[in-house]
Amino acid sequence: MPEIILKVAASGTEIARLSAEPLELVARLRSAAVAYGGPPELRCGLRLMFGTRVLRDCDTLEASGLAGGGSVDVVKVPSLEFWREGKVVWNSISVPVSGPLLMGLTVRQLARDRLLAFPAMPAWRKYLPSPEDDAESKTPECGGILSGCFPSAPALEDHTGSKYVVQHFEPSDVWLVGASEQSAQDISVQTDRGYVSARRIPLPLADPHQAIHAFEYQDEAATVLLGPGRSGDAMEELQDGVLQRYRLHGLAEEDLSKLRFEPEGGPSPFKFKFASVTDKYIDYYESVMKKFNWQEGDQSAGRPREVDKEGLVSNALDDFTAGRDRCGEVVARLPEGWQYGEEVYDFEVCQLAGGEPKQLAKWRAEGHVNNHCQCLGDRLMLFAGSHAGEDAFYEEMQLIDWQTQEVIRKIPLDFIPHYIEEEWDRGILNGSTQTFFTRFHGENETEGSTTFVFAAPEI
Repeated sequence: MPEIILKVAASGTEIARLSAEPLELVARLRSAAVAYGGPPELRCGLRLMFGTRVLRDCDTLEASGLAGGGSVDVVKVPSLEFWREGKVVWNSISVPVSGPLLMGLTVRQLARDRLLAFPAMPAWRKYLPSPEDDAESKTPECGGILSGCFPSAPALEDHTGSKYVVQHFEPSDVWLVGASEQSAQDISVQTDRGYVSARRIPLPLADPHQAIHAFEYQDEAATVLLGPGRSGDAMEELQDGVLQRYRLHGLAEEDLSKLRFEPEGGPSPFKFKFASVTDKYIDYYESVMKKFNWQEGDQSAGRPREVDKEGLVSNALDDFTAGRDRCGEVVARLPEGWQYGEEVYDFEVCQLAGGEPKQLAKWRAEGHVNNHCQCLGDRLMLFAGSHAGEDAFYEEMQLIDWQTQEVIRKIPLDFIPHYIEEEWDRGILNGSTQTFFTRFHGENETEGSTTFVFAAPEI
């Protein structure tokens, strides 16, 4: 079997040696280069070269001239440089997990072009179709708002008369989604370079009767507040719960199925008392959960953010930071004094070096201030198209050289729907392919699924 040697182009340092069949994809070589590089090495993208020839992930080794083996140079490429020219391919995948209306899932980026996704709240309201829509919602799998869809959940009513059921964060509601995988998983979509794959990664709870009352993920570990009852229930007294950490193992593995949560240390006692998700205004529960203090063992004094006389939380924007370069300390933002609702507004790129930001570029942008920088590189950025409103931008993104403000190209939003809403997560994945992602709920909010969309430039 032919042997292929991977080397760092700049230094000649050997990365890896591997044997591969001639009909294997170049994408396998990329996986080997990624395994060597580690997270810091991967943040700007990697290009593979065989002599003067650029290797494409979707080509076979035979078609690339490597059927008999050879030496391949690995070149680091600054963030977003792959987007300058060539084809951009969009792929999407839906996973059967959801979350609160507008908030949906919380998404955390992992290495190797992967995401960890889980409900944004431990409990939330799942709104049901109105009576006039009920007839359309009835299918053999779904008998309507009070039967087939939610057979075990009683329907409740909010202050507007809209019906909903309470959904809860279950141990199986944690998902891994990989944009550039070599193998298919629980749910998969085949692409020209492999698969977009998704799989559940359940939390191994010692007591399956405990409920998840709070959940966070950072530093490659999940911290979970477990306790009696159901998340979102009304609590008259302090509850006796425990905090338990679960380490995510296998992050460096090429095989997505190798990733798993394992308990780290033992549980520690934690008393808590939260608002109810069925309170008149849902903002109370959401606010308390967002301000949850993991360091305090008595949460009985938990209070929501300040609300107005109608009981609603302000949605004002303040100190809006839009994106950070993955290759250096650079941010894009709206300068102080911007006016909400302007169709042409000031926009600036600044460098953070401790203390006051240093302005690197500033210009007048067209569109809407809610939809501007989508992701940022050391020279390039993906910017919303000029057809942008308060809630979404439509039809296309622009690739801009932010140092000169030149629009290099326009990238059509080649997926359905052809827009990205202001609250949807988006950005460039932590990996070697410079893949852009966003995610949204299905068209029917009762479906309980989330769709992830990926745009990958040809490499």
